[in-house]
Amino acid sequence: MIAISLAPNFETKDALLALKQLFLPWRWRKGTANQRLVAKLQAILGRKEIYTVNSARWGLYLLLQNLRLEKDTEVLLQAFTCVSVPGPVLWNNLKPVYVDILERELTMDPLDLERKITAKSRVIIVQHTFGIPARMDEIMTIAKKHNLIVIEDCAHTLGGKHRDKLLGTIGDASIFSFGRDKAISSVFGGAIMVNNQKVFTSIKSAVAELPLSKNGWVLQQLMHPILFELIIKPLYFTAQIGKIKLVFAQKVGLLSKAIASHEKSGGKPAFECAKLSNALAELACFQLSRLEAFNARRREIVEIYNKELHQSGFDGQSLLRYPIFVDEPRKLLLAARKEKILLGDWYEVIAPKDTDLKAVQYVAGSCPVAESVAKREINLPTYYTLKNSDLKKIVEFTLRTVPKVNGYFRDSP
Repeated sequence: MIAISLAPNFETKDALLALKQLFLPWRWRKGTANQRLVAKLQAILGRKEIYTVNSARWGLYLLLQNLRLEKDTEVLLQAFTCVSVPGPVLWNNLKPVYVDILERELTMDPLDLERKITAKSRVIIVQHTFGIPARMDEIMTIAKKHNLIVIEDCAHTLGGKHRDKLLGTIGDASIFSFGRDKAISSVFGGAIMVNNQKVFTSIKSAVAELPLSKNGWVLQQLMHPILFELIIKPLYFTAQIGKIKLVFAQKVGLLSKAIASHEKSGGKPAFECAKLSNALAELACFQLSRLEAFNARRREIVEIYNKELHQSGFDGQSLLRYPIFVDEPRKLLLAARKEKILLGDWYEVIAPKDTDLKAVQYVAGSCPVAESVAKREINLPTYYTLKNSDLKKIVEFTLRTVPKVNGYFRDSP
């Protein structure tokens, strides 16, 4: 099947590894996998101060907590994002200030950023949307001018570059996600990387003091690749059997949801902030060993989309998802489902669609470009296991259903 959001990175061998871990419960929480994962990340990113946690949103929470900022200190972040970004800001009793995006790049607009800086501003969270590099040169210049701390949100990229610099190594710190549909996946998980130790002075001790993930939660995540690969995905479009099994498994707690309902109104996840479990670190290590192949395949797919859809601006980029603008995105998404193709709808102004914007302090009209883009943009899959025959099917379907894909040309950074 073609599915952008149903654990696209996972293959049968990932399911088998999860199955193996299932029968080693004494190794679910403790072991050597985290050390090996960190060592691999250090080799890729060229930084020593890297720490793993059980989710990127909790990693962002720890970074902000480490700064010990006064209540209602302003944290600037882009609209057109997931609630998992403003969430950690709110949990620290800080104030999110939403910055508009560049329409052709889907990343933070440096001009709007500077307009929204006040005396209470202290932190900028820069999102590299889908792996598209934000305009880091301009943003870092603004940050230096106003004495602001920069945290790079690399949830959509691992190994991506801005000019000749690896994303995540430019700001004062960064977060990476190993979520179920990210650059690599361990269902839940993430990493913190610190570049400026003078700013983030006690992250190491804060992570060391974290509890271990609970066994029940680890079991729930291990079931994810097993059920998805062996049951849910093969049957997803067969009288909706797979979809029904997915909903049932989540309802009874056998599988987790990526975002809990109360997070959509600014609440914390149901699971506590904890160390990344050994079992999930094993899954992440296995995926990380294939990162080069993952990114190479993503670049190939991007080039095919560029050519077939007559777009430009993403040359050489290993995008997590490929964005296009269409006049009626909902119509296209529904039509795709009828042909057994699941396309993506990242993002709303603040995703998911039913996020309580008032609760996360977003003011309607404050980011008009993001609001406009959210009504016109959808994502095409770029995942490693996508076959060329399926890629051809996606392109043909898109051009047939939307005869004129609105040109998507990236501005020169």
